[in-house]
Amino acid sequence: MVSAPLAEGRSETAPPTLTVPRLTHPLTLESILAGDAGQRAATVKDFIQRDPHEGEPASQHTTAYLGYDAKYFYVGFLCLDKEPGKIRVHVLPRDSIHDDDHVTVTIDTYDAHHRALVFSTNPLGIQSDSLFTENNGSDDSFDTLWKSRGKLTSRGYAVLISIPFKSLRYSPEKNQTWGIILARIIPREDEYSAWPALTRSINGRLIQEAQITGIRAHSPGKNLQIDPYGYFSSRRYLDPETNQFVTQKFHDRLGADAKWVFGSNMTLDATVNPDFSQVESDQPQITVNQRFEVFFPEKRPFFMENSNYFETPIPVVFTRRIADPQYGLRLTGKTGRTTIAALAADDRSPGESVTLDDPSFGHRAYFNIVRLTRDIQRESSVGLIWSDREFLDSYNRVGGVDGRWKVSPTTGLDFQALESFSRDLDGNITQGKGIHVSIDHSALHWNAWGQYDVRAPDFRVDSGFIERVDIRALRGRVGYTFRPEGRLVVAWQPNLHANWILDHSNVRQDLVTNPGLWVEFSGGTRAYGNYLYKRERYDGLDFLKRQYRFGFWSRASRWFTMNMSYELGEQINYSPVDGANPFLGRGDQVEFHLTVQPTDRLAVENTILQNRLLTIDDNRNVFNNNVFRSKLNYQFTSRLALRLIGQYTNVLPSSDLSSLEYAKNLTGDVLITYLVHPGTALYVGYNNSLDNYNRDLLAQSAILGRTPNDLLSTGAALFVKFSYLYQF
Repeated sequence: MVSAPLAEGRSETAPPTLTVPRLTHPLTLESILAGDAGQRAATVKDFIQRDPHEGEPASQHTTAYLGYDAKYFYVGFLCLDKEPGKIRVHVLPRDSIHDDDHVTVTIDTYDAHHRALVFSTNPLGIQSDSLFTENNGSDDSFDTLWKSRGKLTSRGYAVLISIPFKSLRYSPEKNQTWGIILARIIPREDEYSAWPALTRSINGRLIQEAQITGIRAHSPGKNLQIDPYGYFSSRRYLDPETNQFVTQKFHDRLGADAKWVFGSNMTLDATVNPDFSQVESDQPQITVNQRFEVFFPEKRPFFMENSNYFETPIPVVFTRRIADPQYGLRLTGKTGRTTIAALAADDRSPGESVTLDDPSFGHRAYFNIVRLTRDIQRESSVGLIWSDREFLDSYNRVGGVDGRWKVSPTTGLDFQALESFSRDLDGNITQGKGIHVSIDHSALHWNAWGQYDVRAPDFRVDSGFIERVDIRALRGRVGYTFRPEGRLVVAWQPNLHANWILDHSNVRQDLVTNPGLWVEFSGGTRAYGNYLYKRERYDGLDFLKRQYRFGFWSRASRWFTMNMSYELGEQINYSPVDGANPFLGRGDQVEFHLTVQPTDRLAVENTILQNRLLTIDDNRNVFNNNVFRSKLNYQFTSRLALRLIGQYTNVLPSSDLSSLEYAKNLTGDVLITYLVHPGTALYVGYNNSLDNYNRDLLAQSAILGRTPNDLLSTGAALFVKFSYLYQF
């Protein structure tokens, strides 16, 4: 193993370089277990802790083996353990292994330190994969085809990861140089050890990766994938426009995704009636009495894949805005130092959400988005983005430039400048600016960031997610981390967060001071607390909010993980009765998540959300909002699973204090999944939803009315969904 020359933008110590040999025979799990793999494959043994004791050797011995042949890139791990009975391992759904012992391979095929693929597996070979981008973290929606095997032994475990070259994108050069990070995670010790050694003293993960050479490029040949799906259901549901029940004995939706990889680095995706991911459900959130729109992540496979190619500091692209597309086309890839991403899709929803006599009935909106990014040095880049939404004679067009400059190994600077041009259906034309500048510093002890944002009053991004406009905001945070690395406390950090927001008339909107403290304990437990002092202007009125917040997270046991937060203090009633002003009340919010795994195959996730507001003077209830959810998953095999979900939600307002609607809802879902691999799966399910509507009023076709006692079934469906991935 030899040292590489010092690369521009890297730390003072050059990263290790490893030559990966071409194998005459595939690497096998049996050869790893037998101790023979090192005779043919490149070997790595020097795993170093980043957590909890940075710089120290890993507590358990790990050996990794690397090699390749004409079809696959192989990485094998032999993970010894002094206490093998304490290894955490479960039979889990794909992408759900992160509380188990597991190993990861991070591959930066362009050695550009901006984006990498992450392949992970637990000791049984159950897979998880993601797309990692510096500054934006991991995108777990990424899925690709690869192989893995794993086996527990009396001394630990061994796994083999086999990644087809067809599943990777890389430069067309014959002699490849890739970046790589190999890691092992031991949850019971809250330990993350890696080769090469990673340090918090450098801001960024990929800049610290090792280099592997010796790989001769392989032409992927034909690489065409077609993934048709069918969704068939029998359902009965309440039509809110007519207040009548509709029964469909047979309802179908057919569609297909297609992928063509040309060369080794460009991908063209197409979809017809994209999969709406009917088998997935949004994680519950508190949505009642929120001033701004609540963010729900994308669930549809076509829009999730490579979504971070479109990410910018100001979120110009939020694909849930494309509510009901019939078709879509996406191009992504990299040529030289330039990353290319383009998306085009229609949206039927604007013409479906209006009455028959509306001039826009039956018409569609059209989205066109282009994103270009140019690497100008390691970990620095400049980019362009353009988005366009057209509907009849209206449009919203947004263009701008953005960039990332790595000032030093610990400090980075981001910027973005956007201009929007809009025309509404009445012919009114507006124009507005959006500006973002931020600087972040992350080191072993000090971490800080500062941010300045401008959103003009007429700034519009119909394709993105923008909480508010007409602001000039200055935000910042600073914290110092003490790392005593004792038996009980691993690290603790006092911090201070502050905001100052004005509108374009120089009227103060928000003024926030938020000191806090978090503590990291040994064994995978963290806690935090902070105090919020906030001046908030809403609806022309000025409010003073003081709140106390506490939180706790733990995976100290192999049988459960827990995450909870509690907030107490003043809240604004954003939903007063008609004609009344918003007012300040005293409230609390609770979020509690508990996942219990009593056996290796059973996991039960429980969620409790509570949001309550009382009047300050006489403790009268303004509203009470509760969500109780339980999700049970039994994994018969790595492919076959049963999932049950039950959820109860209520909103209990006082009619003289709140305009919120009195509501109760009970839902139940049953789903059987047989997942062969991403793209090939069979789902059979049943769901039912009950609401507190008045049966008598429904029978009269009157306005929907709520009742305090009855729960009426408003939607039930039995469905079958399948997809099958064809590869050519």
